[in-house]
Amino acid sequence: MAPHGQKQKRAEDKRDASVIAIESAKNSNYNICTPMYKAQHIRIHHPITLMDNLYSVNDPIFYDIFKDLCQKGLDEKLFAEIKSFADKIDPAWSTIYDKLMDHVSANQES
Repeated sequence: MAPHGQKQKRAEDKRDASVIAIESAKNSNYNICTPMYKAQHIRIHHPITLMDNLYSVNDPIFYDIFKDLCQKGLDEKLFAEIKSFADKIDPAWSTIYDKLMDHVSANQES
């Protein structure tokens, strides 16, 4: 403990801001994805850009954003969220879950 009147020095975090944001999102209790009505749309809160965008689940951009976040290390959290939507909210999300699994695994193989 530092003597009275002197501040204790903190270890400086030298990681990139995007790495810190991804680690925060991984360890957070907050969802990155928010399901919308009848599994037709989804809102994604991007942890790096802090953008909160609405996507159609039929839009290829949604799959690309999802794949990008998975490649940055959020795959377990994202797939767990989509799986929980299928289990707790609407079974139609299981189709989206399967499509996302196929899309991400197909891109990892190539």
